Formats: sequence, structure tokens, C-alpha cells
Amino acid sequence: MNAKKLPVIKDEDLQAAASMFTFSWLFDTLERTMDMPPLQNADGDDLVFHDVRFPLASGARQKDIAARVNTIPGMSQENAKFWNWLEDKQKSKGKKNTGLSLDTTMDSGLLVLGNVELKVRFLHLAPNSARAQTKEWP
Repeated sequence: MNAKKLPVIKDEDLQAAASMFTFSWLFDTLERTMDMPPLQNADGDDLVFHDVRFPLASGARQKDIAARVNTIPGMSQENAKFWNWLEDKQKSKGKKNTGLSLDTTMDSGLLVLGNVELKVRFLHLAPNSARAQTKEWP
């Protein structure tokens, strides 16, 4: 009954104040996340996504490239141009995780080390750690 009616705020005033709310949220969120341990993969390596691109030779046909990728052990084809790069076999954990762990596993229980995608002019490899990036391919 004794409620006071709040004044109507103009759209222009709300738009001018929007950045203050965004910055307040951002600074609060950053402060809380700065104390978080680093994300790690299942092997205990820091989770660092890489972007490795292998340019395709002129005249290379995608179906030939796909056929070659299918011969690489550990490649599990999802569709005509996308593969999951899986660990060789299910194994016990490597290093002990000291932080938060983020893993991707297949229904079989095998860990996903990264992904391979065939683009128009290159083959894109996206491993989830520096160690996976430097792992030798057969």
C-alpha cells in the first residue's frame, strides 16, 4: 500500500549505463577465476588448444586425403571430413592431475587427444595439449 512508484528510466540512460554493469560483472568474474587452478587433460598436461594446419598440395583430392587419414591408427571418422584422434588404447592416468580436468571420451572409453578436419585447402589438426601436438604420427 505504501509502495513508492519508481521513476521511469529513459532508454538512452540505460544504454549509457550498460557498460558499467558489464565491467562490474567482468571484473568480479575475472577476480574469482584468477584463483582457479589451471585446466588439465586426462594425462595431467595443461589444457592448451593448438591450431595446426597442413596445406594441401595443388591438385590433391579430398577423397584421397580422407582415405590416407583413415589409415592412421587412432583416427575415428565421424563424417566425410572430420575425425576424432583417439589414444592408442585405454590406459591408466599418466601424471596426477593437480587442477581441474577436462576430458573427452568416446563411448568405448578411449580418450580424444584432438580432432582432425579436412578443409578446402588444408588439413586442420586440433590437439588438446602441447604433448599431443608433438606426438609422432605413424
